[in-house]
Amino acid sequence: MKTRVISAIILIAVLVPLLIIGGTPFKVLVTVLALGGVYELLHIKDKDDKIPKYMKLLVYLAVIILCYNNSGELTSDYTISYKMISCMIFLFLFPI
Repeated sequence: MKTRVISAIILIAVLVPLLIIGGTPFKVLVTVLALGGVYELLHIKDKDDKIPKYMKLLVYLAVIILCYNNSGELTSDYTISYKMISCMIFLFLFPI
């Protein structure tokens, strides 16, 4: 319990300034958190290392592409264009 409180305080100390700053540092934080979540999800399912390495790489690449979809725009909207949808479909169907 004590370690969770300490880690929450550290996370809040890092997260709040990046929320205030916004822009590229915030997108990097979102990408790192998303990649960490994907890593955890892959390792929950894959205890015996049955998922091929290239499949994991494609999943990480898809997360990075989704996080930086609107990186050039100055809006806070996260929309996905048809180009991004087709790119994701290609990445997920590539191993088949």
